[in-house]
Amino acid sequence: MLYGGEQANKEMLRAQIPRSMITYIRLIQTLPLEGEEGTVSSVLKGMLEDGVSVDEPSYVRLLEIVVNAESPQQIVMVFGEMTSQGIVPDQRHLPAIIRAYATLGDVDKCLDLLPLCNEVEDIGSATWTVLLTKAASRRDLANMTSILRQMHAAGRVPSADTYEAMVLACKREEEWDLLIKLFQEAVACGQVTFQMGLSASLACRKTSNLQQSVEVYKDMKSAGLRLDLQGFNSLLLAAERTGDASEIEAVYSDMIGSGIQGDAFTFNTLVAAYAKCGLTARALHFFEEMKSQGILLALCHPLLHAAEIGD
Repeated sequence: MLYGGEQANKEMLRAQIPRSMITYIRLIQTLPLEGEEGTVSSVLKGMLEDGVSVDEPSYVRLLEIVVNAESPQQIVMVFGEMTSQGIVPDQRHLPAIIRAYATLGDVDKCLDLLPLCNEVEDIGSATWTVLLTKAASRRDLANMTSILRQMHAAGRVPSADTYEAMVLACKREEEWDLLIKLFQEAVACGQVTFQMGLSASLACRKTSNLQQSVEVYKDMKSAGLRLDLQGFNSLLLAAERTGDASEIEAVYSDMIGSGIQGDAFTFNTLVAAYAKCGLTARALHFFEEMKSQGILLALCHPLLHAAEIGD
């Protein structure tokens, strides 16, 4: 007997009669794509009770119904039945399936499914954020960078909080080059934070990349952010090594303007820097300033390595 119409469908589901695969296929074909998700639940329940599976087009139709209804639990249920029958969903349904798993908190399943998506497939800003944040919290940098690449390909940009989580993951794993790259990306996207700048400054010190510390400083300055004492000390050391007196003066002026007082490293660097530039009067000025503050001159200072600056 061929059933049709919503009332007939409901009557069939309630009827205590044997139901075969062909009966379910015909039933599913009559279900409207904008139908109630509860009808899909009833169909699946009946199939399980009768030990019946259907063909691929029928499963796809059930999936389309629950995707249109935006029902995460139903999407996951239909997808589970499909995969148990060895049926792979169409590419166009994968984003909805991933969003459903993300909504239900199963991030691991999302990460399993994401590689199956097209490179430019958009799973939605909220879902991208969930996946990136989870990968960052696990310090899974390989997955994190892969997700970020796909997110960019889909035309999405992480939030400042998400960038900060990724930068923190790099900091904990001591992946300094990747940290600096993420910082620069956040600056370009207008999503940089003060904490990211400090982490990037630390990364430059850890890699002994004094020139990079200058670039980080410029990026922070353009974004309206301030460095900390260690960051300014890195810049002073970079300027001292290049012998650029104007740069030394500019960095120190910015430091004072930011309300940051120098320490022993700062003053030793200033004395060495101005002496190197042949500006004896300025070198003596900071030497006297050191004495007035009870700071000792470190004769070995020119041999100090950038990485020795405090974390």
